Amino acid sequence: MKILGISDAHDEQVFIDKIKTIWNENEYDALFILGDITTRIQTILDFIKDIRNRKKIYIIPGNNEP
Repeated sequence: MKILGISDAHDEQVFIDKIKTIWNENEYDALFILGDITTRIQTILDFIKDIRNRKKIYIIPGNNEP
């Protein structure tokens, strides 16, 4: 099983876009979002909408998430 885990983007769009590219260009079985990605829920929703092959996505909110 190939897993991608991310955390602590803190609304840095460059980081979020890079993660989308890595996900979309590789074959992962699951994505773990491990908190502190954003202070806006819309950023997470847009991120999930933009990634392809949404197999399994797990989100553990950090202290920054609403």
